[in-house]
Amino acid sequence: MLLTNLTSYLIYFVSTLILLLVALTLYVKVLPYDEVALIRRGNVAAAVALGGAMIGYGAVVWSAAAHGSSLVETAIWSGVALVSQIIAFEIVHLVFRDFKAGMEKGELSYGIALGAFSVAVGIINAGCLTP
Repeated sequence: MLLTNLTSYLIYFVSTLILLLVALTLYVKVLPYDEVALIRRGNVAAAVALGGAMIGYGAVVWSAAAHGSSLVETAIWSGVALVSQIIAFEIVHLVFRDFKAGMEKGELSYGIALGAFSVAVGIINAGCLTP
């Protein structure tokens, strides 16, 4: 029993970690600025924003893994989670017309706004997956 559970755990853990890395890669590619470069330069706003997006994404993947019937279903919902995070970004970007410039300047308020909204979207999304 323990070996079966451990095997299942490892399959899901590694698979969802790979999904997270893929989502991270795709998410930063659709942004209108180079978030990774900003973070490497010490831009805290970019780090907070990206962290919030990945926490929000992770909440959905967790819910899908916990409540889904298969790894394929988890992967499908992880795709939905990624699209949701991109939409969350677009909404914040529309509300704050100067968002790109604010993020590039490292204005923490922009990073907190996006990060918090991304977490909220992820939590709501995760809750919608709960039977």
